[in-house]
Amino acid sequence: MAGDSRVNEQPGLTALHTVWMREHNRVSRVLASLNPGWDDERLFQESRRVVAAEVQHLTLSEFLPAVLGESVAQIFGLKPATTPRWRGYDPTLNPGVSNVFAAAAFRFGHSLVPHAFHRYDKRHRLLLNDTPLHSEFFNPTHLFRPGAVDRLVLGLVNQAAPGMDEQLSPEVTNRLFQPQGQDFGLDLMALNVQRGRDHGLLPYVAWRRHCGLQEVRGFRDLDQFMGPAAAQALGKLYASVDDVDLFPAGIAEKPVLGGVVGPTLACLVAEQFVRLRRGDRFWYENGGLASSLTADQLRELRKVTLARVLCDNLDDIETIQLRVMEQVDQRRNRRRPCTRIPEMNFSFWKY
Repeated sequence: MAGDSRVNEQPGLTALHTVWMREHNRVSRVLASLNPGWDDERLFQESRRVVAAEVQHLTLSEFLPAVLGESVAQIFGLKPATTPRWRGYDPTLNPGVSNVFAAAAFRFGHSLVPHAFHRYDKRHRLLLNDTPLHSEFFNPTHLFRPGAVDRLVLGLVNQAAPGMDEQLSPEVTNRLFQPQGQDFGLDLMALNVQRGRDHGLLPYVAWRRHCGLQEVRGFRDLDQFMGPAAAQALGKLYASVDDVDLFPAGIAEKPVLGGVVGPTLACLVAEQFVRLRRGDRFWYENGGLASSLTADQLRELRKVTLARVLCDNLDDIETIQLRVMEQVDQRRNRRRPCTRIPEMNFSFWKY
C-alpha cells in the first residue's frame, strides 16, 4: 500500500496510512466528478497535490502546536499564514532532513508508545483489548476485520499517550520485533543510543549550546532541566556530563509550556520544520509560482482539520473532538457531530 514494508510496523501506523489512502481516493472521486475530461494520471497528480497540502497544513495547525507548544511554534514562525499569500520561500535554504533530526530528535515519540493500542467504538466506549504491542509488530491481520480501522483510529483519538520522559515501554525495550515463539526481542532505547553514535552526533550538552540554552557544566546542572531520577541515572552511566548522548537526555527534559518535548528537542524539531517549510518551492502556502494554489483554493485548504479527514474516511463515525491531537475536554474540546465540522469546497478545483 505504501511501497514500504514499514507501513505495517505497528497497527497505528497501518491504520493512519489507510486513512490517508482513503482520503487520496476520496479527493480523486471529487475531482473526477468536477473534471470528467481528466485522465488517470492528471487525477492522481492533482489529488496528490491536494492531500500533500492537507498534510502540510495539519502539520502547522495541529501537530506542531501539540508537540512544541503554541509559544515555541510562534517563536520559530511555525504557524499557518493568515494572509492571502505567504512570502516565506527561500530558494537558498536547503530543506533536507538534518542528521540530528533523523537520528535522534524526531524519535522523541518512542517515549510516548503505549504498552498496547486500545480500541474504541463509535460512541467512544473502550473495548476490551488485551493484545500487547509486541504481538502486533508487522502483523496487520488485526485490521482485516470489518470496522477494525475505525476501532483502532478511535482508540488513537481517545487513548492518552504515556507521559514524555526517559522511560520507554518494556514492549519496545525488551520485546521490539520479538519473533514468534521467542522470549525477547530488541531494545529500542539501546538502538537509539547506538544509532546516534553511529551517526556521529554531538553530545547532549553541545546541542543545548547550539540552541542557545543554559550551559550544562556538571551533572548537578541537569536537575534544573529534568527529574532528579533521570539526572542521577545519567550521572551513574556516564563518566562526564560531556559524554551524555542526546537521545536519553533529550527525552528526559521537562516539557516546554503546552508542548510534549523539552527545550532541546523542541529547538531541533522546530529548526527542521522551518527548513522544510521555507526551503520547499512546492509548499502549499507559496504564492506567485507556477505550482501555487489559487487564492480560493488556499482559503479552502485552510479549513481542513484532522477531525474532518477522519469523519470523511472512517466507515462509521458520528462524533469527534475538533482538536484530535488533544484529549476531549467538555469546556475547551468537546466532541461534536461530523455534520458540524467544516468541509472544503472543491468547486474551486473545477478547471
